[in-house]
Amino acid sequence: METQTISNRSVFDPTVPGFNEAYYVIWTDPAQELSMVIRYVLFNGPTAETQVAQVWAWFRDRRNNVDCAFRQVYPLDQASWSGETCDLRIGAASGLSDEKAWGRILVDEIDLRWEFDLHSDEAIGVDRMLGTGDSSLFPRFQSPRCKHQLSGTVQYNDRSYTLERVNATDGHYWNVQNLQTWSWANCVSFQERPGTVLEAIGYQLYRQDSPVSVSASFGSRESLEQTSLPEGVFRNRELVSELEEWQIEANFDQSTVRATITGKPEDMILIVHPLPDGGALYTTITLTGDARVEIIEANGSSDPKVTCVTARDSVAFEVTKPVRNPRVSREFLIVPAPPSLTI
Repeated sequence: METQTISNRSVFDPTVPGFNEAYYVIWTDPAQELSMVIRYVLFNGPTAETQVAQVWAWFRDRRNNVDCAFRQVYPLDQASWSGETCDLRIGAASGLSDEKAWGRILVDEIDLRWEFDLHSDEAIGVDRMLGTGDSSLFPRFQSPRCKHQLSGTVQYNDRSYTLERVNATDGHYWNVQNLQTWSWANCVSFQERPGTVLEAIGYQLYRQDSPVSVSASFGSRESLEQTSLPEGVFRNRELVSELEEWQIEANFDQSTVRATITGKPEDMILIVHPLPDGGALYTTITLTGDARVEIIEANGSSDPKVTCVTARDSVAFEVTKPVRNPRVSREFLIVPAPPSLTI
């Protein structure tokens, strides 16, 4: 399958109640033991107080025990976006374009800044809901740069970090209000195959007892295989779906891929989603998970050929369920944006 060209323009509609759109950038540098996720979110909530733009940032430097996670909230009228290109600005300090991501969060004694160049020359594009078209029944998960490289700087108070061509991934999603539970994994740093990417999501829509659909993409820029919606429902499956481990089987035309993704509670962060009925969904995220993938290829009349690839401390792994992991206590700190914050 050829690499896709996917539009990354904003689709946010402030006239639609409850419309939620988010972009994210994730990178991990195992050599420096650094990792970061940034999210830029637009949400047209039911009240003026919930009509907001948000900048999320979680940055870790495990060598120096730096671990900060913030969710900075602006009024929606302090954001601007374009329906023609990817050009999102939140406040005077944060934004995202097709070529750059930048931002600043200032909280008490902590000043966190980032500025990245997003290299798209080797990027792999993925539509995680291949085959759903523009149907309003399904979430939209797209990534023009599911695997690419990133260069730039992070400033944490007086400490500066420099990144040169670090493996990264981007994503863009909206229309997610019908999701009930999901598991998601992205790996762009396999040890045995540096050019390979794994992108997979298993999800339930509308009801928690509805069937799980597993969408998967695996391969390289030159040879990427993706499963469509019918394949995700009928041919792929979850083998294990736990808070700290996810196993899936995805069937492509020429091969079967079995992936095991694991994360450690001490490397996870928690997001709590309150529900109208008084319950909650709980999302746990790790940026430094592990992956083991078996590629099983038919070999004529002989036994199938089995190849294994692995990744360590570099897998983005996210699980959302109505069950909270009692071993994860870290959460994003919600803070208002200072009125005069600039980059």
